[in-house]
Amino acid sequence: RLIAEPVVPVASAGKLVGIVRTARLDRTKGSMPVAAIMEPPVALSATEPLEAVSDLREHLDGGPVPVSGPTGRLIGTIPSRETSGNVLRLAG
Repeated sequence: RLIAEPVVPVASAGKLVGIVRTARLDRTKGSMPVAAIMEPPVALSATEPLEAVSDLREHLDGGPVPVSGPTGRLIGTIPSRETSGNVLRLAG
């Protein structure tokens, strides 16, 4: 497995367009486009309180939580449970 996280955010031109669950990716044939296995995007707004992370992280199977700006641009992720000791800086 190339990706250790349970979910991966997918962006196009900087905008969050979906998420891919790596378990599904592992079961998919190599010729299938990413869009075929992508789920709708889910993210926290940069202005939401950190308390909102818990519910969304649960929905994302403990994976990183995408954070988006006011225009839907992906500005960072809150690390997964496995990497939560690391600090990621969000750029605006």
